[in-house]
Amino acid sequence: MKLKIALVQMNVALGEKVANREKIASLLRNLPDCCDFLVLPELWNTGYDLDHLKTLAETTIEESVTFLREIAAKHKVNVIGGSIAEKKDKGIYNMLPVIDRKGEILSKYRKVHLFPYGIDEPAVFTEGDEWGLCETDCGIIGTMLCYDLRFPAFCRNLALRKAGIIFVPAQWPLARADHFSTLIKARAIENQLLVVGVNRVGRDAIAYGGGSLAVAADGDALIQCADQEGLFVFEADIAKSKKIRKKIPVYLDRRNILDEIDNNMI
Repeated sequence: MKLKIALVQMNVALGEKVANREKIASLLRNLPDCCDFLVLPELWNTGYDLDHLKTLAETTIEESVTFLREIAAKHKVNVIGGSIAEKKDKGIYNMLPVIDRKGEILSKYRKVHLFPYGIDEPAVFTEGDEWGLCETDCGIIGTMLCYDLRFPAFCRNLALRKAGIIFVPAQWPLARADHFSTLIKARAIENQLLVVGVNRVGRDAIAYGGGSLAVAADGDALIQCADQEGLFVFEADIAKSKKIRKKIPVYLDRRNILDEIDNNMI
């Protein structure tokens, strides 16, 4: 199956929800017909405005998710909605919504691994405790957010649970840009599936390097963005994953106890 995937790489205006929605709307003027997925960066609507996040946080019936649902329905595209600060119960979560082509919310992934160094996510956000798995009209997908990328077993468990693509929206700093691309490539090769990482550009308290990319199951980069804003579109053949897994069957060669994950999950 060949899929058309569009990536939004943008500068995020700190705390400026209206300006960030307008930026996305402007970039989507170039969205081609018949896209399968549209992917936004982490916290696209506010950035890491941690000082004001309790005020900026929203429920899923407020303007940010409503905006994403309207985009999905208008363009008939599955939206991997980056993430927003979500008010839920008595906490705030870094939440990634997945929205189908009709504008319906399919799933909500709440970031499991919160980054405590420099940007103190645990001071504001509550940890999630569920897998980012979702069934779409293009198959089962997995979702992670930024720091999650550094935990290989987390990604492997999504792959074992039949995810055919892993999407990783991020706000990854320029200072560690090479880590972002290296880890995306590693997660794709070791799990033998397509991994799509979407990062922001620009600067607030720190600089962000962009470098959004997609890596196929064999390690080939299908797209590699630089550090400019834009809407970047590529095609991917996800059937390639099955061919790679048949050629080098690492899932079958794993040893249960030493590799820590039960082969019965395959």
